[in-house]
Amino acid sequence: MKPEFSELSYAFAYTAELARKLSSNLTVAPSFPSTSVEGKKGYGYDLKLGLSGIPLFLQFKLAHCMIRKDAAEFSSGTFVQGKPVDPVYRFYLMALGKSRQTALMLQLEKRHDLVFYVAPAFHRAQELNKHFIAGSVEKHSRAIRPSRIKKMPDKLEHFVSYRQTGPCFRFSDNPEQLEDSAESIATAINSAETREMTAGALVESMLSVLREAGDISIPFAIDLESTEFGASVSAQYISRTFFGCELLFVQRERPNNSFKPTR
Repeated sequence: MKPEFSELSYAFAYTAELARKLSSNLTVAPSFPSTSVEGKKGYGYDLKLGLSGIPLFLQFKLAHCMIRKDAAEFSSGTFVQGKPVDPVYRFYLMALGKSRQTALMLQLEKRHDLVFYVAPAFHRAQELNKHFIAGSVEKHSRAIRPSRIKKMPDKLEHFVSYRQTGPCFRFSDNPEQLEDSAESIATAINSAETREMTAGALVESMLSVLREAGDISIPFAIDLESTEFGASVSAQYISRTFFGCELLFVQRERPNNSFKPTR
């Protein structure tokens, strides 16, 4: 069954809850502009940023609910269907034949550590509303690092399947269980190896990844490094356009406080 809500709605609900759990307000309220203003000066990004901190990259995915016995998850014996049926959720990965986004996310994680796919273990609109009100969107979602999914073996379409708890699997020719597939974003922030950095330094780092991959021209890179829109907006634009990720800057836990997005 297909998801009943949009990726944008899920991303907003998850991000708003994550901000509350990090025990502080964002620098400004999350900004999800309409398509009519995207690309205009000062817009073109979903979440405005602080000026420095630890970069956190989140690629939001929608979940398809699997309940039929002929679904690959059940027919392969990877998941037990159960009576009544215990649904399995599936999100699709960008095929190498269509985009290098998955490979670029792997390279991004090597540089910045906090890079995740985030997907819900629910698919109905009423469930999103219920979890948002209860503050349980993150609890009913899975955050998975690209390095757990690993490099795609071919140019075909692949997907990741999971339940709210328990192991996750990447489905290619044969299902492959992902190592350490359940992770808390808050815990990951506190143990991250990546350092705090300015938005300007992050722009340079992401452009370096793209140059090494041959995915960006030098003239275009120079334009993105300009200050016309500011480093924060440029960082978010690059993160979304080339890596498919929403970007936040956060701080590690302080002795007398909790995690805070930077001010």
